[in-house]
Amino acid sequence: MDYNQFFIDVTKWIAACNDKVRELGFDSSEFWIWVSLTLAKLCERYNNDELAKKQAIMLWEWLEEKANALNNNNVEAV
Repeated sequence: MDYNQFFIDVTKWIAACNDKVRELGFDSSEFWIWVSLTLAKLCERYNNDELAKKQAIMLWEWLEEKANALNNNNVEAV
């Protein structure tokens, strides 16, 4: 696995995610569907390598924390 390229792709995914949050909002089902599909594609691109899967899980959990903070009026930037 090309780890350098993987983390470049993760950085690109985070930037795209920020755009989707602004476009769709944390509370939209469309946003969470996008997150699910794109994280799955990221894992598949790297043959479901264990690092890729763990990174996807971490990103999902990070987004959940941000969404929960927003819902609790403890807003932080993504």
